Amino acid sequence: MAKWFDKMFYGREKKDFERRENVNPIQHFLDMLVLHAVDLVRLNLMFLVALIPVILWTFLIFPPLYMEGFELAAATPMALFDFVYAYLFGLTPCLLIAAPAFAGMAYVTRKWASDEHAWIWSDFKDAMKANWFQALVMILVTMVLLMMTVFYIMMGPEYGYASLRVVGLVIIAVILMLHQYIFPLMVSYKLKIIHILRNAMLFMLARLHLSLLTLVITLLPLGLGLWLNMYFGFWPLLVVGVYYMVIGFSFTFFMNASYANTTFARHMKTEVEEAAPAQEETQ
Repeated sequence: MAKWFDKMFYGREKKDFERRENVNPIQHFLDMLVLHAVDLVRLNLMFLVALIPVILWTFLIFPPLYMEGFELAAATPMALFDFVYAYLFGLTPCLLIAAPAFAGMAYVTRKWASDEHAWIWSDFKDAMKANWFQALVMILVTMVLLMMTVFYIMMGPEYGYASLRVVGLVIIAVILMLHQYIFPLMVSYKLKIIHILRNAMLFMLARLHLSLLTLVITLLPLGLGLWLNMYFGFWPLLVVGVYYMVIGFSFTFFMNASYANTTFARHMKTEVEEAAPAQEETQ
């Protein structure tokens, strides 16, 4: 089954990434995490500059709701729908402003996860310039799909289609799992947008169990904060916010990059690897 999937991937690897085989991925991840822990904090703080519009929009929406005594659990479906849709609608242009920075984060963290040197600012800036258009398109497509899915989740039961809620949640999970591969593919291989999406989908299907596990781990801090919020009020969400302000974003990118490195090494073939058999035949 894995070999069948391997034949479906293609892409020309960018020259500045090296392949490392026969390396324990978990041990390698922990070693690189310890080595670059301080760098991840610095990178996260730099990424926050690009997220200033997102942070401002979020603080503009959520704290007033808590001060007014708004409770998500007690809200009517229509009130909840209006709130979520208004937030996502305003969040979209904020994320579009930050989109090139996502490519920069993916590039730097993937080099660190590959045990390669990366200059935080210069490599981050170069990746932004090289991939800004694809990053914009990916964020825009993601937000449009997300808002369409939220509409079906919220409004489906109102029109007698309760099953749409489950389908919508599955679609959101698929979108999030695709993003484990989209930006690493973007900064690692010279691919068109349609081929990035195609390979990301194939990777997700080929390693569905690991994609789900990685998704659960990356969402654990936010999910834990939301769960504790029901018992302790706003403070758990504040702690989660501090975590993301300090290292949360860069750690998430770094973990996805480490997982993507292992996946690419297993399934993707470089031009050198594909050309080797042909050279052997001519000898």
